Amino acid sequence: MIFKFITVLVILFSMHSYAENYVSEEHKVSLIELYSSEGCSSCPPAEQQIAKLLKHKDLWKNFVPVNFHVDYWNRLGWIDPYSQKAFTKRQYDYSKIWGVQKVYTPAFVIEARDAGPSLKIPNKIPLKSPIKISVNQQARQFRVKVTGYDKDKQYKVHFAYLGNGLVSKVRSGENQGRELVQNFAVLDFKTQNLKQNELLFKPAKSKAKAKSFSFAVWVTNQDGSKIYQSLGAKLKPST
Repeated sequence: MIFKFITVLVILFSMHSYAENYVSEEHKVSLIELYSSEGCSSCPPAEQQIAKLLKHKDLWKNFVPVNFHVDYWNRLGWIDPYSQKAFTKRQYDYSKIWGVQKVYTPAFVIEARDAGPSLKIPNKIPLKSPIKISVNQQARQFRVKVTGYDKDKQYKVHFAYLGNGLVSKVRSGENQGRELVQNFAVLDFKTQNLKQNELLFKPAKSKAKAKSFSFAVWVTNQDGSKIYQSLGAKLKPST
């Protein structure tokens, strides 16, 4: 009886302590951002473009995609369930960096640069920065370690929890009557200053019914205009 009890404890401990480890590539991994909305009639083609990345051979190896849904289309009658004011602010922050007045959707941003409404997959480029990222993931906790950075400079670490295969039946707005599918949609987004080389991110639990989940981490300078390295991966079903 005691043996069985100990065996159960060992199994439970193993399940609880199981962890996944991820390490950034030796070359530069580009960050692809899409700014989109379910209330925008011109956005579905861009969503279809980013959906194709799910099966792309270079996914996570040469690029990391994230899909930010903005909230400024919500006023037209359809409240995008994945939209957040913070994502709209992020897009406006980019516009200030670029010195432009307006934002639009769909808008691809590659390596913090405006890439227009159509996706152009970036080529593999050499790593110019010695910064490396590693992630230890256990349940819903992500311990991010950053090495190789200049301790005399200021950096930010960004973390995004992503949902794939999210289906919406749009009942109003410009896409009324359409069934839309979102991939790499940001469900939770957090940013921390890099004050020590290890940071902890705990994404909020989401009610989103996704077919799968992924995560993305990237390191930038303070205003986000320069991206040093990115890391992402598909998570196991239990996460």
